[in-house]
Amino acid sequence: MYVSKRKAIVLAMGMLMGTFGASAGWAAAGDCDMQSLIVQGTDRASVRDAVESLGGQVTHELGVIQALGVRLPANQQEALGSQPAVGTVFVDQQLAKSTTNDMQPASWQSVAAHAVYTQQLMGTEVTVAVLDSGQNASVVVAQISGAQDAGSYLDAISAIDWAIANKDRYDIRVLKLSFKAPPASDRGDDPLNQAVLAARKAQIEVFAAANTMGI
Repeated sequence: MYVSKRKAIVLAMGMLMGTFGASAGWAAAGDCDMQSLIVQGTDRASVRDAVESLGGQVTHELGVIQALGVRLPANQQEALGSQPAVGTVFVDQQLAKSTTNDMQPASWQSVAAHAVYTQQLMGTEVTVAVLDSGQNASVVVAQISGAQDAGSYLDAISAIDWAIANKDRYDIRVLKLSFKAPPASDRGDDPLNQAVLAARKAQIEVFAAANTMGI
């Protein structure tokens, strides 16, 4: 679900429930034997066959990183990784909201934010105008999660995929990310990072909040 204007230039990915809600990616109550995964391989059709042969199902088509989001019985993950068509299997990471409480000292000290924060100056009764992209910029909001559930890698990657696919339709040139998650991989092939790099390759400028982790 998106809020857009005629000349949408800025895409803000917030922590709101909508089209990319987390319900598809995470096991529901009573379904705890299923695991949410991100799978890359030789091609998505072959990966789909491998997943389904092990009792899994595809939940997300992640064309932006040539991967599938899948739900698979937890005891079949090792077997999936051994399939000839499967290259890399990532466990779907849960996102969390970025807040000032999570900022690392090096981040907020570099902009002297600690001086303001320690005085408890929280912006009460102050109106803020966002001018980073110009007052004439329009906004497209990709809603990926809700107040209780912060979403997952699958939700964020799906939203980035949508942004790239609709870049020309809405004239999207800026992508702003405000969430955090531990990296799904320490080998430089983290799937969320792959999606961000794909957005940059599509000539979309990507900005992350100072306290964003895992990107």
